[in-house]
Amino acid sequence: AVLVMAGTLQTVEFTFAVAVFAYTALALWTVLLYQLWAARERDREGRARAISEARKTFGPGSSATLAPPVQAVFGRSVNWQFRSVAVGATSLGLILSIVVFLIFPRELADLGRRDSSFGSPRAGFSEELQLLTNNGISDSQREVFTVSWSDAKRGDTMRFAEPLYLRGAVLTRYSPADIRWERAPRAMSVSVSTEKGVFRPLTQREIDERFQTYVQRVTMRSFASDVVFSAWAPIAIACDEERQFEFDPGTLLLRERRGGGAGRSSTYSVKVQPFASEGTVEALAGEPRPIDRVVTFPLESVVDFTRQLVQQRKIDVALPEGVDGSDTTSAELLWQRNRRVARSLSEWLQSPDFRYTTDLGDFVRISGEDPIYSFLARYRFGHCEYFASALVAMCQSLGIESRVVTGYIAIEYDEASSSYIVRDSNAHAWAEVRVGTYSW
Repeated sequence: AVLVMAGTLQTVEFTFAVAVFAYTALALWTVLLYQLWAARERDREGRARAISEARKTFGPGSSATLAPPVQAVFGRSVNWQFRSVAVGATSLGLILSIVVFLIFPRELADLGRRDSSFGSPRAGFSEELQLLTNNGISDSQREVFTVSWSDAKRGDTMRFAEPLYLRGAVLTRYSPADIRWERAPRAMSVSVSTEKGVFRPLTQREIDERFQTYVQRVTMRSFASDVVFSAWAPIAIACDEERQFEFDPGTLLLRERRGGGAGRSSTYSVKVQPFASEGTVEALAGEPRPIDRVVTFPLESVVDFTRQLVQQRKIDVALPEGVDGSDTTSAELLWQRNRRVARSLSEWLQSPDFRYTTDLGDFVRISGEDPIYSFLARYRFGHCEYFASALVAMCQSLGIESRVVTGYIAIEYDEASSSYIVRDSNAHAWAEVRVGTYSW
């Protein structure tokens, strides 16, 4: 019973709840059987005492010592009565448990502070970002894939000067009800078919590949996905076999088309321009993305907190009168404001007031309080998903277009193989803020 109670306080798994209920029913059945046995034993002891007292009082040969033997209870309805009591008591316990749960709902963190074992640690990339407060990030060292980075013109394999941010999903809208960031609506995708070893451009428009163009070659190890992880900005793709891919001009994301071949590609190569000019991105994205003048965040608590923070830190978020991005000069002022505000908020999140950790055992969920607000106003510690969510939430609260991106960050370089090793623990989330007509 002690172990079951301890397990109940440590887990939120439904399967464990089923096991506990089965254990409770079995325990109740056992207790009832024990009561029957105990009653019979009490009767036997009472009979023995009565005989002993009769012998002392009337003598050994007296008829008063002839007590009838203890008989087990029997009859046509005894079993039915026993089972009905057991089933009724179990059902009553279940109903009471449901009532207690409805009155006092069990939230992930209203149960007191937990250690890092509370909640299932998540590992690897996910196209959805759900802020389950007590779920930490796994430090699994499983090798997911490797990335070789080379100059597209010379072909020399090299180590890039900066970490490689390999984009996999773009999330633009936060749902407070689900505590989750949702993916951006997919634009009209462009279909790209590859031949063995031949690069296929992602746009029909011409792109200058003479400068700052690299090739990233990805070799999958223990991860099969139709997502093509690529640095910003991909301009062409090649595969070791004939495959079909889809390119989303709105997010510059690549995905292997389902049914495009047997299984998933084990290797693919992508030409990228990490410092792509607006001309390159314009060729990839097509028509310029309209400026969103109605950017909001759906949580008033976060919006109010952001406004107060801006006042306290004296961050200039205002735009000159008449600036709405409708002309080149107006748009440039808008982009400068976005960059300035995002940088100020980012610096605040990187200040000593905040602490990065993958252990969320002390991140206690407060009923009725969103985790993003709890992170900003109460705890100020967490992993990359919380930092990225907080920055995007604050930017959107100020009417600035921004989004959360999930993928991998490649930082471990193996000199022997001249390639980056990407592990489960390299799964990452970061923020992108719009600072230009085609720039993020």
